[in-house]
Amino acid sequence: MCASQFCQLTRDGEVYHEYCLNYSKAMTYLERLRKNDDFCEFEKVGTIAIYDARYVAQPTGVEEQA
Repeated sequence: MCASQFCQLTRDGEVYHEYCLNYSKAMTYLERLRKNDDFCEFEKVGTIAIYDARYVAQPTGVEEQA
């Protein structure tokens, strides 16, 4: 997909622009949250659950990739 098609599909880049603006705000907010021990535990458990779900969802006979 070329840039002009991307812009047309995202209302002239508005969606992508908003994503870029929100990304830096989200990272700043995460840095603040990560100073809280309860959030760190929540994030760790959530990350493990997402990691485990990747392998649980695989069809039988599919080996894990190292």
